[in-house]
Amino acid sequence: MSAGLFVYLGGDTVVDLREVVAILDARGLRRSSEGRNLLARAAAAGRLVEPGLLPSARAIVVTAARLYPTPVAPATVAGRIGKMAGSRRRKTAQR
Repeated sequence: MSAGLFVYLGGDTVVDLREVVAILDARGLRRSSEGRNLLARAAAAGRLVEPGLLPSARAIVVTAARLYPTPVAPATVAGRIGKMAGSRRRKTAQR
């Protein structure tokens, strides 16, 4: 079994790369009524990890189970994921 890859979201938070469904712009979510509704429903259901980070979050990383606010910019999170996915593809191709 291969070891999982984890993406660092800031603070003490890491998420398994295989679980990431989407990376959303937190500022855009906070501006739209649909985005605010999504965040409120996730918080009410206990699916919003560390809701105290939400006011300063730049991105929301979405998994099937939870939403993770992070101070890291959406493009930076996507870049980290892209680098790790590319690294995994290169290692697989070398085998």
